[in-house]
Amino acid sequence: MNRKLYWPLLAVEAAALAALCFTGAIDGSPLPLVTAVPWAQIATLLRTLSLGSGVGNAVAIVLYVLICLLPLLALGLIRRRRRWAAEDAMLAALSALLFWGLYTLINPGRLAAVYGSTLERVAIGLVIWGMLVGYGLLRLTRALFSGEEKHLWRAATVVLWVLAALFVYGAFGDSLAELLAAIRSMRESNTGAEAGTLLGSEALLIVQYLVKILPDVLNVWVIAAMGKLLRPMAQAPYSAQSAEVADALARRCGVAVAVTVVSQLVMALVQLGLAGSVLKLNVALSVPLDAIAFTLVALVLVQLIRRGKALQDDNDLFV
Repeated sequence: MNRKLYWPLLAVEAAALAALCFTGAIDGSPLPLVTAVPWAQIATLLRTLSLGSGVGNAVAIVLYVLICLLPLLALGLIRRRRRWAAEDAMLAALSALLFWGLYTLINPGRLAAVYGSTLERVAIGLVIWGMLVGYGLLRLTRALFSGEEKHLWRAATVVLWVLAALFVYGAFGDSLAELLAAIRSMRESNTGAEAGTLLGSEALLIVQYLVKILPDVLNVWVIAAMGKLLRPMAQAPYSAQSAEVADALARRCGVAVAVTVVSQLVMALVQLGLAGSVLKLNVALSVPLDAIAFTLVALVLVQLIRRGKALQDDNDLFV
């Protein structure tokens, strides 16, 4: 896991997600507009070219065919490097899906009439992205069960990157979109409220948001330590270096669990104390079980490494 790129790439992701939230592309709905990117934009470009002139129409057709054939091109390149696997058939299916999906987006018809143009773009984009992600997951699963150690560590690295990206999306995508929607709703439904009360209520919403995303941010911090553990584990799973890095990971896990639980309790108490002075309260003790479960799994990994190191030390003494 490239530690030099870890934080910069995640920071770029967080900034991009925040920008999409403020522009409304991610609005907290089950089907955010961002799923239409870049397929809707490609379709718009091709439609513009097609309607521009005869030459533009020819260029649009060529580009359309080339884009839709990209998965098949990837399939051909894969065959030159290795034998085809069952999941590679999804690339052929993806090519067919692109032919249909982009054509539908370029020439909106029945789907747009039934669902509306916006939902049509979102739904088609979601299916295309779903097939791409599904193919990636199947390839990752094959790597995990391949039995080759290099594939195992490579797959573990990919999993950590994906988890980190998902935690960042949860913090600066879904949760931020919910915060912005809550602030807009509060302003619209309390137009006659005093400025100070409204400002205080918005500030409380922001603090609630920060407490809510804290487990996700802490998990990204824990993943950084897990990534640091991969290299010594790949070289010597029960070496002194692996044990040392595992101890550092255990300390991070302990901090993450403690901070998560305490922050939730403090937030609940603060809201009780502010009763009557803000427009809206959401007094609830929300324990993020998914974030805590992830941290506890990391702790179990640390304990296994410690036991393995102890057993190896005993064997070395016996020999």
